[in-house]
Amino acid sequence: VANAIEALKSPETLFVFSGSDCVLSRVDAASEGLLTADEAADGHAEFEASYVFHCDTVDDLTMIDLGFFDIWPSLKEMEVVFLGVDTQLSLEMTPAFHQIDLK
Repeated sequence: VANAIEALKSPETLFVFSGSDCVLSRVDAASEGLLTADEAADGHAEFEASYVFHCDTVDDLTMIDLGFFDIWPSLKEMEVVFLGVDTQLSLEMTPAFHQIDLK
């Protein structure tokens, strides 16, 4: 769990931006209290992370490719909330659907 939290806090390989250069300004990641003791004992893990990026030309940002599924091949799905200047999205990402299309 500690290794996963550290990986979540180092998002260089987790996000690839197309169309604009984006810089991380804040990250928060946690896992405690998200699962029951029985779920944790069964080998399940649940994490919550939030990221704030600032992009040079946000209007030119076309896509965000999420590398979470490459880092953790057993990851089956993740819920993503994207808040942009003019865009708000709530998505369920999977290994087959891992790119956020912004255009």
